[in-house]
Amino acid sequence: MKKAKLSIEGTYCGACTYAIEHAGRKLPGVSDVFVDIAKKEITVVYEGDGSILNRIIEMVASIGHEACLISADINGSGTLQ
Repeated sequence: MKKAKLSIEGTYCGACTYAIEHAGRKLPGVSDVFVDIAKKEITVVYEGDGSILNRIIEMVASIGHEACLISADINGSGTLQ
């Protein structure tokens, strides 16, 4: 499993958090998605290559928010870079 952190803008409530987490978990290759409103971050646990991160960013945009990659565990070592 790999992990990535993304920054998020425009998310202020539980409904936004739920929408992002629910839609993200439906994407193939995504094991889990956590939104931390206080930190304005999304943590994604995924398998496969980094292209899933682009799909997460596109999904967040389709809901009406903006996300940008902060760090990613590109080799599955558990260390975010």
